[in-house]
Amino acid sequence: MDQNRHGERAFIAGSSSFLYNVFTDNPQFQGGHIQFATNRFVPGAVYQIQSSGGTEVSVMWLKAFGTYAIAVSGPKSTDAYNAFANPRKFDGVLPLLWHEGDDAIYEVPSRPASLAHVIPAAAVVQRTPIHGLDIGPVEPYVAALEDSRFPPATFQWKGMSEAEIRATVERGQVVAVQITYDAGWEAYANGKRQPIRPDAIGLMAIEPDCDGPCEISLRYTGGTAGVVTRAMSVAAMLVALAFGWLGATRNTPKDGAHAFFS
Repeated sequence: MDQNRHGERAFIAGSSSFLYNVFTDNPQFQGGHIQFATNRFVPGAVYQIQSSGGTEVSVMWLKAFGTYAIAVSGPKSTDAYNAFANPRKFDGVLPLLWHEGDDAIYEVPSRPASLAHVIPAAAVVQRTPIHGLDIGPVEPYVAALEDSRFPPATFQWKGMSEAEIRATVERGQVVAVQITYDAGWEAYANGKRQPIRPDAIGLMAIEPDCDGPCEISLRYTGGTAGVVTRAMSVAAMLVALAFGWLGATRNTPKDGAHAFFS
């Protein structure tokens, strides 16, 4: 995946998902530890993708979350943990990129790979899906992502918490970013901070103050919550050091004690 689909998000399941990012910085859909997902819609989508049926629904979720490939392991795989109830559900539906033994990687066809897309503001997901089969609110969003009438947008990571987006944006359009929304994200264009809002599946929509070519700097600062938690961490370390110092001074023998035991 790192050699052939570098930088593209993939759906990695089973044991491989736990170690995937030890070997590559490629983003993945879930990251293995689903209990730590900050986007509450991810577990439902993962459950649907790994279930036995609903293949077209599964593909819709993969596209909605900016996934361009999916790795599937069958019962005879050497992967110790096989997550798919029906490992062959994507056969004949998605193009096969690679196959070895009971493991396969499928392509999720879409426009040129990017985590940023220019779409009409009206296409942003407005209604919260009830469950993994409720794709009605997502269909207009995915249709806009794949509509070639809208100009492409590039997305490039500049580090673990910073990215750059380049796009041509007209009035009435937004830049949909397939990254989980958090108040700690900040966007800047033309030297001005731009509003970011969450859509109804927990991803980001940036409303840039641009009418034409637009360069957006996206940074994760942690926001107020990040400042507070960092301050609490520093305070906890200082308290621990203070208690350690007090304990050391209390346990230090006085001069008389030195003389008695010498």
